[in-house]
Amino acid sequence: MKCIVCGSETTTEALENMPMVGLRRVTLVAVRVRRCGDCGEFEVEIPHHGALIELVTRALVNKGGRLDNAEIRWLRSVMGWSGVELARHMGVTPESVSKWERGKMSQGPTADRLIRLMVASSWPPEQYPHQAMTLVASDDNAPLVMRLKHEGQKWLFDGPLPQTLVADPTQHKWVAVRALEGREAGG
Repeated sequence: MKCIVCGSETTTEALENMPMVGLRRVTLVAVRVRRCGDCGEFEVEIPHHGALIELVTRALVNKGGRLDNAEIRWLRSVMGWSGVELARHMGVTPESVSKWERGKMSQGPTADRLIRLMVASSWPPEQYPHQAMTLVASDDNAPLVMRLKHEGQKWLFDGPLPQTLVADPTQHKWVAVRALEGREAGG
């Protein structure tokens, strides 16, 4: 296969672990990577891209601690908004959004929950009931760390999983738990 940049025929292909663009602590396990031996350019093949984006977005919305700067930027981009548009929807200044995304200022818990709610508002209520918001945006602001691998038609968690929210049918609310390794993610 030819290099997409220099046209060289000296490309190699291998399965590698790669950080997800925009979320360096999310690792895609054993994805196909093509590298050019001449110019060093590489391209990563990501199967079922839409399912992966949905899975990572849901994990961020469900994350227990506050969103970090990269996670805010990720969710904003998933909504297809510029920083100015996010500021307008939230009723804050564009400078505030810029400072959050550059890590120069932390958003408060209300702003954090509002960002998540704007993303989750397009989901059916049974997939993300509003009472789940009481379990997110705590003072802990550790970034989301997870490893994902593609198997067949699905993305699966690989290794230790982040704390996540699950529906508890006996209590009619969502509760924070640690998911089991190897559990299907997305669908």
